[in-house]
Amino acid sequence: MTGTNTVTGSDDLTDPIAGFDGIPDIFGYQDFRRYLADLFSYHHRQDSKYTKSQVCKEIGLANTRSYFNAVLNGRIVSKPKAQDFIRVFGLGKREAEYFRIMVHYDQSAPSDDERKWFYARLMDMRKERLDGTLGVIDPESNPMSKARAENTMGP
Repeated sequence: MTGTNTVTGSDDLTDPIAGFDGIPDIFGYQDFRRYLADLFSYHHRQDSKYTKSQVCKEIGLANTRSYFNAVLNGRIVSKPKAQDFIRVFGLGKREAEYFRIMVHYDQSAPSDDERKWFYARLMDMRKERLDGTLGVIDPESNPMSKARAENTMGP
């Protein structure tokens, strides 16, 4: 992959926080699972008592200790659970929108056109972040039908 990593300034977009000790910058990622893993690691470094089980409790799954780990290993994330992750990790409006696009890009873009649209939007948001012009996504610009878009993230 080519381009410049928004966090490290390197040309390697696959390693968004190499040598970075602060909170991970979501705009340096296109893989939401990698972002969640790095974000969790950051919080765990800040508080060694912060566990994956605690994340599960905070997203409303007090009786499971493995859901977060399952997500990191490929489990599908529903819209409500994506929203729970946004809430638990305190993502702002722009970061939350970028996170939702990453989730869609990863798990619910079966056609080439849809996948290209999500990828293009991720890249646009990265560029807007660098330019300081990041705005809110216009869902009407998505080539998918609105009804399909509302039902693509699984149960």
